[in-house]
Amino acid sequence: MLNTTRKKILAILVCIILYALLANARSLDESFLEAAFGLKLAIIVIAGNMFGSYIGASVGIGGAVVNGLITGNVLEWISILGNLVIGVVSGLLARRFMSPVAALSLLLGYAVNLTAANIFGVVPAGLLASSTFWWGLTLRLLGGIFAGIIGGR
Repeated sequence: MLNTTRKKILAILVCIILYALLANARSLDESFLEAAFGLKLAIIVIAGNMFGSYIGASVGIGGAVVNGLITGNVLEWISILGNLVIGVVSGLLARRFMSPVAALSLLLGYAVNLTAANIFGVVPAGLLASSTFWWGLTLRLLGGIFAGIIGGR
């Protein structure tokens, strides 16, 4: 029992570190940076797919908290709920369906994050009307779903 618990804690810590590294990839090329923001959420999907809802939720919350502490970015604190949703839903869907379906939990997570950011007034009003924003979001979503499929079980 203890050995299994240690493995789960190690999996959570490794995934949180990967989340924080991808979220803070600021010194890299800008095109990679856009993909990295989508991939940090894919880490949550992969954790949910591989280890279940509790681990996925822990990675989602822990990743947002650690990155919020590192950067002081308000969006990270707001995204805690969306990350929690991504982790729980991907873990639940992975039980019954294949990883491509579980990776669709990103849609729900993005919707929660955007809604929360809008409620707290963090997203500029004109941003949601911009087609560039929606194309970027779509590319990040597709990259995250693809990474979730590859990293799934």
